[in-house]
Amino acid sequence: MGQKVRPTGFRTGIMTDWQSRWFAGKHDFADLLLEDQKIRKYIKGRFEKGERGTQRSGIARIKIERTRERVTVFIHSARVGVIIGKKGATVDELTKELEDLTHRVIEVKTMEVNRPEVDPQLVAEDIAEQLEKRASFRRTMKRTMDQTMEAGARGVRIRWRVVWAGRRWPARRAAWPAAFRCPRCVPRSSSVSRKRIPPRGTLASRCGSTTATTWIRR
Repeated sequence: MGQKVRPTGFRTGIMTDWQSRWFAGKHDFADLLLEDQKIRKYIKGRFEKGERGTQRSGIARIKIERTRERVTVFIHSARVGVIIGKKGATVDELTKELEDLTHRVIEVKTMEVNRPEVDPQLVAEDIAEQLEKRASFRRTMKRTMDQTMEAGARGVRIRWRVVWAGRRWPARRAAWPAAFRCPRCVPRSSSVSRKRIPPRGTLASRCGSTTATTWIRR
């Protein structure tokens, strides 16, 4: 039997904090959990590159806090100006859209990520963006590891995995470049993030799924 452990859940409470901070009874817990997922999915889709003419905002994580009166959404991003907009117009528009989506009082707060080169989520998204542009995966991962190590990381490991569809048994290919020591089984040693790249263009009919996973030791 498989003994797989989700990397983010394995590190929650040790290396990373909870993404949602609130308490609910058993009758309301499922609805609030689905509402949190709906909020995160809407925000990421709202600022995805190509949506509504906006540029990529570099959202690292979205944390949600709930009280009886309101829901506070903390958006950690490398480009806070894209989320705030000119004179706060974009964030006010986002707040109104979330209130219409959840029918609750929403407060949106932005937090800037000071070093995006050592944030695993932003690193994985950068790799995904380069691979979507049909860049060489070896060159992309080598450049990404060099930038991460120059930013002050103690170690980095990248896993690029692609599954080719269109066959009875899908063919798999994976690459595991690493720089310095970055153990994956020790919760305090590294933080991890995963980014799935949807197949597009000429690869859509052959490529089933592509995933970029990064481990960064700070």
